[in-house]
Amino acid sequence: MIKAVLFDLDGVVFSNGSKIAIRRLRKDKRIPRGIAQKIIRSDYAWEYRLGKHSAKQHWGWAAKELKNKSLAKEIRKIFLDAYYLKKGMAELVTGIKAHYKTAAISNTVGERISMFEKRYGFRSLFDAEVYSHLMGVGKPDPAMYLEAANRLNVQLRECIFIDNKEKNVRAAEKLGAMGIVFKSIPQLKKGLTKAGVKI
Repeated sequence: MIKAVLFDLDGVVFSNGSKIAIRRLRKDKRIPRGIAQKIIRSDYAWEYRLGKHSAKQHWGWAAKELKNKSLAKEIRKIFLDAYYLKKGMAELVTGIKAHYKTAAISNTVGERISMFEKRYGFRSLFDAEVYSHLMGVGKPDPAMYLEAANRLNVQLRECIFIDNKEKNVRAAEKLGAMGIVFKSIPQLKKGLTKAGVKI
């Protein structure tokens, strides 16, 4: 029996901000894709998501890589502004929360979570939150899923995990959870209904 629904944030509850930011940097700032990728998706950026660097350290590094402090500030703003709450998602999660426990599981950074909360007050949607920058590991590491289940006091076999990245969903399924690879809100609703989840 399903007792909890676990949501990815970037690409599910919110827009795929990293992808949007890289596209905007190429189009509006004429920054080559390789450089934009390096600032947002490099190994150093991944370490930022794991909490190994502070926001000040990460963007200071970006300024040095770009040899342009003001451009690094612009990129930071574009990166954060690229995320928006998907239309209808808050209502969907609220409806699910009326019947099940909910959790957010995300590979993210503190400044992004703070921005999400300031703009959308999203944290009230979830009974538990598991973030890579606080855990020191990120999806698809089993610790992320196990920690969410532990905080909700459920077993993973009693959970459905939703993510837009298939490798993250498959990792949760290997631990016993049911998984849905997110494509769209209508597709997600159909998948949840098929799994017997009240929405």
